[in-house]
Amino acid sequence: MKGFQKRNPTLKVFSAHLHMDEATPHLHIDFIPYVTGSKRGLETRVSLKKALEALGFKGGTRSETERNQWYAHEKEQLSELMLNYGIEWEKKGIHEKHLSVLDFKKQERSKEVEELEKKKTELQSENQSYEEINENLKEQLSELDDEVRSIQNGMEKSKKEAESARKQADKYQKRMQELAPMVKDMEHMAAKFSDNPEQVLPEAGSIESGKSYREKKAKPLMEKIVKVLRSVYASYLDVSRKFDKLQLSYNRTVEKANNLSDRFHEIYTENQEMKEIVRDYECVKAVLGKEKVSSIVQMEKQRELLLKEQKRAERRKQNREAR
Repeated sequence: MKGFQKRNPTLKVFSAHLHMDEATPHLHIDFIPYVTGSKRGLETRVSLKKALEALGFKGGTRSETERNQWYAHEKEQLSELMLNYGIEWEKKGIHEKHLSVLDFKKQERSKEVEELEKKKTELQSENQSYEEINENLKEQLSELDDEVRSIQNGMEKSKKEAESARKQADKYQKRMQELAPMVKDMEHMAAKFSDNPEQVLPEAGSIESGKSYREKKAKPLMEKIVKVLRSVYASYLDVSRKFDKLQLSYNRTVEKANNLSDRFHEIYTENQEMKEIVRDYECVKAVLGKEKVSSIVQMEKQRELLLKEQKRAERRKQNREAR
């Protein structure tokens, strides 16, 4: 037993049992083959092939695999050890008398292949479950990333629109402030001169007749003044309406930008939480192994399906009782 562990440092022995229930006492040795310095996956991982390669057994033909070479080597070591104690190894050959050596080897190889195929199917099933989980997580992360990018683009666009609206509103507001004093005078003048020019113009002096003065000079001039004042006042009202509309649009744009900003922070937080979940999942998988994690996930899925079915059955029962 001590020699076995010393000869095979990459086969970690965790249990050994001596059996005395047969004619020849024999020892069962349980070990875990492992390799270190792996560049893919975990640095230290389970692998019989790699563990035997580290011991110097390189696979060749089908009959000269790493494991067969190692078996033969261990038998030689055991034979030499027996001779040291004066025990001779009686080699009885195969147990099945009706099979030739070649047929027996073929039969044993067929059993090994069948067992390996069965194990391969099991591993493929577990690996598929793991890949589905991994793909679902990746898909959720991708959707979150797309939503974050979309919200970021929307925020940038909204910010630009809000900034443009604010500048336009500031421009109109500044212009209105400049026009405000003039408009007050215009309102007064427009009200004063909105009546018939004939009623507000003074009579002509002694030098010129009143009719000539009013018809040729005063009346045309006052008509032009009133027309200009009314036009300016109408422009003022138009600018005022545009300003109010623009101010409303600006407020809505700012509110939209604020809402998008809040939503972006929510999505960003969810994205970070999802990435943390993926990292935790990878850590759990590294500690427990992907086979164990896949088994746990499948059990949890079955439990959730069972709970959903129980709830549906309970609702159907309540509906029947209600009827």
